[in-house]
This record gives sequence, C-alpha cells and structure tokens, in this order.
Amino acid sequence: MKSLSELSYLQRSWLLIFFFTSARILLCSIAELGNDESYYWTYSQHLQWNYFDHPPIVAIWIRIFTFNLWLQDYVFFIRLGSLVGCALSSYFIYKAITKISTARAGFIGVFLYNTSFYASITAGLFIMPDTPQMVFWTFSMYMIAKILEDEKKWIPWILFGVSSGLCIMSKVHGVFLCAGLFFYAVWYARRWFLIPHFYTALLLTIIISSPILLWNIQNDFITYRYHSRRVSVIDSNLHWFGLLKEIIGQLIVNNPINIILVIWFMVFKKTETGDILALKIYKLIALLLLIVILCIALFRQALPHWSGPAYITLLPIAAIGLSRVSLTWYKRTIRWLVTYTFLFIIIIAGAIKFYPGTFGNKSETNLGNGDISLDAFGWKDAGRKFADIYKHRVEARLTPDKTPLICNSWWGAHEEYFFARPLKINMIGLGTLNDLHNYKWKNTKVMETTKMDTVFCIIHSDELYDVRKAYAEYYTTIDSVTTIETFRNKKPAHKFYVYQLSGWKN
Repeated sequence: MKSLSELSYLQRSWLLIFFFTSARILLCSIAELGNDESYYWTYSQHLQWNYFDHPPIVAIWIRIFTFNLWLQDYVFFIRLGSLVGCALSSYFIYKAITKISTARAGFIGVFLYNTSFYASITAGLFIMPDTPQMVFWTFSMYMIAKILEDEKKWIPWILFGVSSGLCIMSKVHGVFLCAGLFFYAVWYARRWFLIPHFYTALLLTIIISSPILLWNIQNDFITYRYHSRRVSVIDSNLHWFGLLKEIIGQLIVNNPINIILVIWFMVFKKTETGDILALKIYKLIALLLLIVILCIALFRQALPHWSGPAYITLLPIAAIGLSRVSLTWYKRTIRWLVTYTFLFIIIIAGAIKFYPGTFGNKSETNLGNGDISLDAFGWKDAGRKFADIYKHRVEARLTPDKTPLICNSWWGAHEEYFFARPLKINMIGLGTLNDLHNYKWKNTKVMETTKMDTVFCIIHSDELYDVRKAYAEYYTTIDSVTTIETFRNKKPAHKFYVYQLSGWKN
C-alpha cells in the first residue's frame, strides 16, 4: 500500500474530499432540516420555471437526489445533492488551479475550499440555491482556465456558456461570471470581440437563463420588484454599522484565515502568483461581486453568504501562493486551518445536539427566542407529538380528517415539512405576498382540493406572534388546543403552540 507521500496530488485530493465529505455526513445526521432548507424543499413539490425568491435549479437538484421525491422523508437524501455538489466543486477547483499552476497548488486549493464555511457548510451541507450554483461556478472557473489555454477551441467556450447559464438558473450571482469575462475582454483581450466563440458562449448563457425573464414577464416582474425593494437605495443615509456587520460576517462565513491568505498573496506578495491570466479574470469576477455587495450593505441589509462565490473565486491566488512558500510556513498555515475549521464544526455540532435547553430566551412564553441552533433541533420530535394529537382528535371527531395547516409567512415551510408532510395534509399560506413568498403560487395548486372550514395553526415560541390578530379576517373562531414542548439534554428548549381555527370567512 502506498504511503501518503507516494500518492499523486489528485489521489491526495480525492482522499481529502472523502475525509471532509465524511465529516459533513456526520453533521448531516446531527442537524435537522433548517427553515430555509424546508422552504426550498417546498419548491421541489411543484416545479416551475422560476420561483418568487430564486431560480429553479435547487428544486430540480432536490428532485434528482431524492429520486423524484421518493426518498424525501429522509433529510440525508434531501441534502445528498449538497454533499455530492461539494465534492464535485472541490474537484473542479483542483482542475482549475492545476490547469493554471501545479497539481500541488490544486491540492492546496481543495483544502482551502473545504475549510471555507460558505463552501463546506452553507453550500456543501445545507440544501440551498448556493449548492448547485457552486458546482456550475467552479466548473465555469475551470472552463475559463481552458479558454485561456487555447482560445480558439470551441468546447471550453460552449461549456462555459452552458455552465454560466445553469449557474444563473441556480442563483442570479452567476451573472458576475459573464461580467468578469466581458470586462477582461474589454481591458485585456479585445480580439475576443472578433471571434464567434465569445458570442456563442454569451448566447448560450442568455438562452439557458431566459426562463427567469419569461416567468417574470408572466408574473409582473415580481422577483425583480421584491428584490429591488430589499437592496435599492432610497435614502442617502450611509449605514456604516451595517457595512461593518457585513464585513465581519464575511470574515466568519468565508473563514478569516482563508481571507487573510487571499489578501496577503493578492496585495503584499503579488510576485508569488506571477502574471497568470486566469487570475485576472477571477479577480474581476470576485471584485465586481464584492463591490456590489458592500455598496448594498451601506444602505440596506446584506447577508454574509452572498459574498461566498467571490471569495471562492479568489482562493486560487492563495493556493498558488502557498504552494510556492517554504514548507515550514505551509505546514503552519495548514495546522491553523485544520484547528480553526474543526473547532468551528465541533462548536456548531455541540450547540445543536448537546447544549442543555437553550442559550436563547428562557421565559415560559418566548422559550428559545434568539437561539439559532433551534432551527435545526427539536422539530422532528415536535412533529411526532403533533401527529399523535392530530390522530387522536380525528378519531374523537374533534377535528375533520385531512384538516390542513395554515401559516402567515414562508417560514411555515418548517412546519410543513415536520408537521404536515408526515400526515399527508396540506399547508396553506394566508397573508401578504411579501410575507408568503412562494406560498402564493403554491396555494393556487392546493386550495382547490383543500377544505378550509377547519384548520390548524402551529406557532413556535422563538417566532411568536398574535394568532388571533393574524387570522381574524379569515376565521371567526380561534381556539388553543395544546402546547408541545421539546427538550435538549433534558432541559426545556422549545415550545410549539397549537391552535384550531374554524368558521372560514372565504
């Protein structure tokens, strides 16, 4: 059997991918499906060309890896696309870096990719639009390297066009891939405007991503109008604290050590990476995206994981730089990365699975409020308890069979997956479009076959609201049924308030 030093860097990379994938599988068994993941699971129930919040690839991804929803009852299979996607993305990072540098640099790139919390957790464990996005994003990076190797070859251009189009159909961040390539052509390769390859790639991207535009035309550009309200600048006040929060969030999500390495080799040790053309395009893609996000953060709330693709695009700079430094510095950096990454993972896993009770609000009414770990704990147990209550009430004729659940925001997806799905009952959204999001479209598919005379509503204690005020215009009678309590390490962690509503006002 070969020793580790005798293995090729590609073999070492696959061993590294296997190791990190095994760690993610362990985390997958600890963390229940989160609320965002549950919401994207609802996408998969009714395939569309686009959805209120995001393009459709994440829904197709879930369909593929649950074998057309046959295995959707198992969280592992809902997240399987993320586990496989992270392994593929790691391989494409290896190929991209190896193409422009050395296999050793490619191996380091795999390591840096899997120690990015955005890549390995947000996109590599949780099922999010970022999951398929990163597969197509990293493949597009690989194709950029191949294009620059021989810009007269058709296949890399065609594959880039297809991949960037699919990346946009995963999440609209994909447009920055094309933007970076375009500005590179303007500043460094104007000859590209004279070859058909460039326009073919652009045309393929437009065609593949066109369903987003067509769906929005049919739906009054609702996606654009909603997101423009979230990020548009309507006042001149600069929110410096919001910008600071965004920067700190980016450091945490993308691993501060990785970011320090990128900045060090991009700014202070530029000679280590040489004049590699692909890195110029990678920088353009990343910096364009980062500038846009930081500008948004100055005026509106921006989310740290939005920056993930930008920092992933810059990782080759750090990988190539590290491959050329002394062995002592290289080993020391790797140790710091391993220590920080696994310390972070252990803290997350420990908080979710073993923290006694909740580190959030401990009051009777708002138990758990502020405890983000409860997003991935206690829901399955609460769902089982609700199923027992539901079946008892149906048998006692206190509640009609097939009584649906209702919610007043897209957060109801969490209740739908853990409470409604096991009982094969519908979840209906009652409220405004800005609160319900995709439930407005989902309602049209299920309300025609759903009796609304009597419904259940479940409110969890960390997102408490006045049920009587919220549904007064829909129902005449709102009765409290019971309270379900969940425990973590034998301490109260979470409460679910169950209500039955009747007297539907149509």
